[in-house]
Amino acid sequence: MYGSAVHGAGQLAPYGVTVLTNGGNATRSNTNTKSVTFNNILSWNQDFGNHNFSALAGQESYTNNSLYDYGYGEGIMQLGQYELSSTTKNWQVQSNKDRFALLSYFGKLDYNYNSKYYLSGSFRRDGSSRFHPDNRWGNFFSAGLSWQIAKEDFLKDVSWLDNLSFRSSYGTTGNDKLSRRGANGVGGGDIYYAYQGVYEANDLYGQAGLRPSAFATPALIWEKNKQFNAAFDFSIFKNIYGTIEYYSRTASDLLYYKEFPLSAQVGNANGLNTNLGDLKNSGFEFSLGADAIRTENFRWKIDANLSTLKNEITYLPGGEFTYENRGAGYKLAEGYSLYEFYMVKNAGVNPETGNMRYWIRDGENWKMTENYNADVTSNDYQRIGSALPKVYGSLTNAFNYKGLDMSFMLYYSLGSKMFDYAYVERTAVRGGVGVIQDLISDHWRKPGDQALLPKFSNDDYASTRKNSDFYVFDNDYLRLRNVSLGYTLPTATMARLGLSKVRLYVSGDNLLTFGSAKNRYSDPETALSGNNYNGSADKDNGIQGSRRVYMAGLQVSF
Repeated sequence: MYGSAVHGAGQLAPYGVTVLTNGGNATRSNTNTKSVTFNNILSWNQDFGNHNFSALAGQESYTNNSLYDYGYGEGIMQLGQYELSSTTKNWQVQSNKDRFALLSYFGKLDYNYNSKYYLSGSFRRDGSSRFHPDNRWGNFFSAGLSWQIAKEDFLKDVSWLDNLSFRSSYGTTGNDKLSRRGANGVGGGDIYYAYQGVYEANDLYGQAGLRPSAFATPALIWEKNKQFNAAFDFSIFKNIYGTIEYYSRTASDLLYYKEFPLSAQVGNANGLNTNLGDLKNSGFEFSLGADAIRTENFRWKIDANLSTLKNEITYLPGGEFTYENRGAGYKLAEGYSLYEFYMVKNAGVNPETGNMRYWIRDGENWKMTENYNADVTSNDYQRIGSALPKVYGSLTNAFNYKGLDMSFMLYYSLGSKMFDYAYVERTAVRGGVGVIQDLISDHWRKPGDQALLPKFSNDDYASTRKNSDFYVFDNDYLRLRNVSLGYTLPTATMARLGLSKVRLYVSGDNLLTFGSAKNRYSDPETALSGNNYNGSADKDNGIQGSRRVYMAGLQVSF
């Protein structure tokens, strides 16, 4: 990249009259990333009468090397010179090199008897360069079984039962990935040297110096995920089928970059890589489908599913703590959700002053205050609810009539909360920023008004939009996720043209939404944290939203 001394930034037309004092500048930067994956797999399968055995053993290695270098200089006084070698002053150089490696050994054994009883087991051992040599290796395993109950003799005369089977498994997996995250919830890049103390250059008035950028954590270990499930699968009457399943997933020794308070931060090391605690997700999953109508020319198929979710922190050895994500406050504590909103509660607008009021502690009781900055502390925060739904699922209908086909899917979510950052922006009046008029109609105008929104203040608009549960809403919704309509041309006609299939179709995604978020012109589908902040989508810091999409197309098969 080149900046001209005559035509570069800071110059105005007519060009060529003046020259920048520092002359032209040149910049060169290069990024080189190389990753290599190497696999060795040996498999075996053998039948002994009704007994079948299969086995697999393998090894895998992964390495990632990245190199970045940067150079900058100024003082190019000749036209047509673009390289760093032509610069004469104000030089800057920088380079980074990162390395990461993962080595794995694994094996698996499967057995079934007469295609009726199944057993399986696996084991793997993973080593990651992110951990100290004493804790580098993690061992993980799984075991499973299934039983084709419908094949038993005692059910062979049950004519309406097409299939009935039971399956269950338990297993562990590991995670070594760790990302830096600030107190405001903004995620960063991967941490490759998670256990090491790292220092960076910090020169002072030309004297060489160092400052810490990461604290050493040699005791850091693999995050382990323990998963259990048990399920029945069935089909009856030739056209009804479904599944009933219980699941439990426990993550222990969660890898987390924990931000320090300012008083504990040193240099550029503002947090610590740690094994935070244990988290459990559990619930039931139900699915049911049917060919409601099936004739020679017409078919109607229905599929429905429902899942429940209980998310709970089961172990937090470091004790409770709070964190923030783009205005929304959360608290981590044993017995509660990972995304439990924890903020001061709103007490409504004062009819006489037009200021928003908040509930704060007054000994064993509560009182209202309008002075957020001076009076509200974290001691006044209260639990508001979880950003995670308690129940979610979908309903799909598909129709076929001769060459016509149509389908639609409804998706629903119940029991979650959301911090509506978009609503914050749309209801805060300030210079140069538009609002949605029907959202701000119920604002305070004069003493005695019973209003939803406080008085407007262009000079001090920040005081009218303080973070509280005022912006946390119930987030139940139903959405028309997808609709499609198509027509497949007759096979005989296409065969004469040398084609096997031609289908024309139109479809739409997210066409209709029902729920309170729609009334605020907000998208109810948020990141896991329940915040619809529309900024960086990295690490659940926000999402770009579920767009309404229309498509039309032509599918041709030869």
